[in-house]
Amino acid sequence: MRILHIFREYAEARSATLRRLLYGYGAALVVVAVLTASIFAAWPLWVFWTVVAIEAVVDTILVRRWVIRDASARAASHQSEPRPGSVGANRSDTA
Repeated sequence: MRILHIFREYAEARSATLRRLLYGYGAALVVVAVLTASIFAAWPLWVFWTVVAIEAVVDTILVRRWVIRDASARAASHQSEPRPGSVGANRSDTA
């Protein structure tokens, strides 16, 4: 179940903003373009595999950074909210 949670966090991080979504489509477009050039323009196949490896490494680094950034922002927003029953929280029995 833990791996499904990680996959969900990665998917949410990828689609959280328009820039992230456009990055994903751009990365896929680059891979498809290089694959097409490798097949029809007789580019060496090692070029395709090099691009795929670079895309995988860059994607992993960026998505992990986004997940960490989103999680820390989410934690900071939860810390700024007062807890029910804590000092300073709006309670109905006061006033």
